[in-house]
Amino acid sequence: ADAPGGADTTREFPAHTPGLRELVDWLRQCGVTTVALEASGAYGHVLFLTLCEAGFATDCCRRCSSPTKRPKPVEATVEQT
Repeated sequence: ADAPGGADTTREFPAHTPGLRELVDWLRQCGVTTVALEASGAYGHVLFLTLCEAGFATDCCRRCSSPTKRPKPVEATVEQT
């Protein structure tokens, strides 16, 4: 997949509902159909559900627990397969 307009293939999105909607829109613009997600906790679960509900084939694996509890921005990278 390619980022639209030759833009960077990595972007950050806020970890709240409007930010996740922006992520879904951007992934669609890039032609993404499958997402591999490394996440844990409630925020990862919400992101996983958001991607599934948007129709993406989504695979999720857990990562090591983080010492912080605050939500971090969602970083997305589009890569060719």
